[in-house]
Amino acid sequence: LEQKGTPAKMVVIDSMAFHYRVASSASSTGNGNKSNSLSTTHNLTRMAAFLTELASEFNLAVLAMNHLTTRIEKDDNNNPGGTKMVPALGESWAHSITSRLMIDHYRHSHADASSSTGSHVMDEVRTCTLVKSPHKPTGTALFMITDKGIRGVPPQFLQSQATKRARLN
Repeated sequence: LEQKGTPAKMVVIDSMAFHYRVASSASSTGNGNKSNSLSTTHNLTRMAAFLTELASEFNLAVLAMNHLTTRIEKDDNNNPGGTKMVPALGESWAHSITSRLMIDHYRHSHADASSSTGSHVMDEVRTCTLVKSPHKPTGTALFMITDKGIRGVPPQFLQSQATKRARLN
């Protein structure tokens, strides 16, 4: 793009975790686990430093996807306990990033405004929550992906959600 006169403004990497998880599962035999883990941590630290330099030098936003995975926790007797969702790339990556966004989705049923029969439509509403930032307070935005692109949720959805919350309290 830059050669055509249009500067790039964002680099998106989807998914950082995939390559490390595949390599980790392929080499998960024997005593190599500890050295493999250290190597992965070292590589992730170098990658984070490189992406930070790239963002700074070219005034870019860098968006690197990380998936969640389930960690089985153990009780005091080393027996399996509950489960917890954790970032797939672990703590070293979590401390390397500047800002963290958590994206989630859920289905929402509402009356079809274009129908006279009172039928309902299912929409997939998404949330984007700013979890970590050195400059901004945490917050959540609701949005939908439609055939016209990314759109905010309609006001009637927000009103119906407020009504549901009021009934619960």
